[in-house]
Amino acid sequence: MQYTSLPDGFTIQELDASHLEQFNALLRYAFQVTEEELVQVGWQEDEIKQSKFPILESAHVLG
Repeated sequence: MQYTSLPDGFTIQELDASHLEQFNALLRYAFQVTEEELVQVGWQEDEIKQSKFPILESAHVLG
């Protein structure tokens, strides 16, 4: 496997529950999901964030 160095100022680290807001924002950006679309299918903002919390606690998430 070939490794590429990161641009100055960037790091890779394991995320935890303290990164919930940033993790949620990244997922929305990566998958281009808007709040309006989520509300249309029945989700509320707090439910969306809380659904990601177990992932950050039990998985190895890098960001």
